[in-house]
Amino acid sequence: MKTSNAKKISLFVLAALMVVALPAIAAGTFDFETLYRSENNSVVYGAYKITVEETSITRTVTGLVFPMAVNDYGYGAGFLEMHDIVVELRPSFGTPAQPGLSTKAMQPDGNSLASFTLENVPFGNYTLCIKRPGYLVRTMYVTVSADDSPTVALTPPGAQDNGVFNLWWGDCNDDYRIDNEDIIAIMELTGFNLTPTDPLYDPSRDLNADGTVNQLDVDMVNVSYAHYNSNVTDYPGAINAEDFFS
Repeated sequence: MKTSNAKKISLFVLAALMVVALPAIAAGTFDFETLYRSENNSVVYGAYKITVEETSITRTVTGLVFPMAVNDYGYGAGFLEMHDIVVELRPSFGTPAQPGLSTKAMQPDGNSLASFTLENVPFGNYTLCIKRPGYLVRTMYVTVSADDSPTVALTPPGAQDNGVFNLWWGDCNDDYRIDNEDIIAIMELTGFNLTPTDPLYDPSRDLNADGTVNQLDVDMVNVSYAHYNSNVTDYPGAINAEDFFS
């Protein structure tokens, strides 16, 4: 049977609407009704069935991060939660992550190398942000698209990190750099024998996560010559400075 141009146009518009609506429609067969003008310009009713195949418009994003606090020193799980590593996919560095695009790194083997998984990540451009208290926040541009495999394994560029998002300790005051101000911040709490139950205890100054702020934490910054005076843009693959501070 020959299909008129008017009918073809009507069906084309219907198919286009289906494509636009696909993200909100589950897989299956659906009945649609439409009106179109025939070749003699009369309005004709048509009923059609359209089958929508199951398709994914999201991806799972994974990666490895180091170091993770693993010893609770008898203070319990609540102590380790103070030192959690938070991983987010944000629209931009200064914009909070959407619900579901923020997670905490986990310890698959009970060691300092942790992993993160973000499921159902919609296609789009993101800024990856990885933060542990007292450590310099790490960032990277990320694009998730239909060209990606179902699971996107993120790694930093180059061979320096061996595929792991290594975090640099020492940014105790969250000013996006490691310098003498961080040493001063730690020294302000040394000598008080603070424990995680004390109101003044600050996990961002307990760099080795041993439950107290002392000279050992100062030494961690002092001996970290490789990263002293480093800032957030010095990580391999970090986002541009203007995207941090805009």
